[in-house]
Amino acid sequence: MRTLVFTIVFCLFCGSAWSHLPDMSSLRSGFIQAVQQKEWRESYMNSLENKNHKESLHRNAYLGAAKTLVAECEIMPWSKYSYFKEGTRLIDAAIKAAPLNAEFRYLRFMVQLNAPSFLDYNNELKEDYKMISSSISGSINHEVWMEYFNQFEAQNKQKINAALQTT
Repeated sequence: MRTLVFTIVFCLFCGSAWSHLPDMSSLRSGFIQAVQQKEWRESYMNSLENKNHKESLHRNAYLGAAKTLVAECEIMPWSKYSYFKEGTRLIDAAIKAAPLNAEFRYLRFMVQLNAPSFLDYNNELKEDYKMISSSISGSINHEVWMEYFNQFEAQNKQKINAALQTT
């Protein structure tokens, strides 16, 4: 009986101890869906803004990426720019707090690769690409973002090579 009570209390404690962390699979799958479907972008961004764990670096990095995706859909130039700058600020802040996190580098790489050149947001392309590549090749278990990056890289090899040579 004591073992059963202990197990229940332990499970409740563990559940509440990690409940402040974002659901990583929904962050990642939501981002991929937002990349592929423009109509999903704003609702994905709004869902991240409404999450309780605002201090989470993962949540902030993905929110930043979502804001840059929403910027692409905006019509008014100042609104586009505002979303883009806020998004890149969030991604860069997450990278500053966790510079060795390859997933955050992946998000920044994807944004930098697709950002218009006049925004001059492409200074870390080579550095991010190296970190992402070494992280993926050295990883035992491949996460969703790694698989997505591998697919993206295979389909966009020329674009990536051209961007890496110009920076």
